[in-house]
Amino acid sequence: VDHLARQVNLSLRQRKVSAPGLDLLLSLVIKISYLKGSCSIQQDVLDSVSSLALNLSVSESQDVLSVLNLILVVVSAYQENFENHINSSATENENEDGLL
Repeated sequence: VDHLARQVNLSLRQRKVSAPGLDLLLSLVIKISYLKGSCSIQQDVLDSVSSLALNLSVSESQDVLSVLNLILVVVSAYQENFENHINSSATENENEDGLL
């Protein structure tokens, strides 16, 4: 996963925001890093977000939509992770209440 996170960052730093599969790769890195709780991968994800913001600020008009779509991928992946966490916590609480 570290390798994938670094590949995403390299692509973003090289301003290859329209690279095929970059959105899927970014989403996978975020979801896996959340599950593993790896600090190094999470730092890579933060670097990716910083690179996206930088790319957005210097993008030509034809690349703005690609950068915004990648930002949407980041937000959606984190939203899904948080919703899954909330749902699993609620399920655990219901199971604990049923045991009492």
